[in-house]
Amino acid sequence: PLFRVTALRRLADGRIAVANSGTHQIILLTSTGAVSAVHGREGDGPGEYRGIGGLWVPSPDTLVVFDGGGRITTLDGAGRVLHTAPVVVGGEDGAPIVRGRFPSGEYLVYLVRGYGAQARAGVSPDSVTFGRYRPADGAFQRLGRLQAGVSYVRNDGATMRVTGLPFAPIGVVA
Repeated sequence: PLFRVTALRRLADGRIAVANSGTHQIILLTSTGAVSAVHGREGDGPGEYRGIGGLWVPSPDTLVVFDGGGRITTLDGAGRVLHTAPVVVGGEDGAPIVRGRFPSGEYLVYLVRGYGAQARAGVSPDSVTFGRYRPADGAFQRLGRLQAGVSYVRNDGATMRVTGLPFAPIGVVA
């Protein structure tokens, strides 16, 4: 069953790769929609995922998976692990989320910073830091900090809740 699908990508041979984050798997479908292979499971080892946040096809028989656990995994067209690389950026700017891959092999990353227990109550603009990440040497080139949305923060000292405002402008990564 499909559960929390985060991406669909078509391979050169017509198959479709499904990032099924809820089951921690990459599902390969034939061009007619039949399941041809299922790869992955929950975990931290090669071919295992904590939360699939992105899937790209950089070449005809290669898949790249971003795991919200903080790494990028490269798979061949059969789903075998070719390479893994950690995503080591962030720090006080927030946790990294990979959102795209440049032709150069670098990745578009944005850093999301949580509100924390000290957050002030009221309407708050949300912003994220965007940058280019090169896994080969861990280099991160900051591109800028942009507004990503608007939230309402409720903080009574004991509990905190952040809710996106309806009809507020939001940032879209394309």
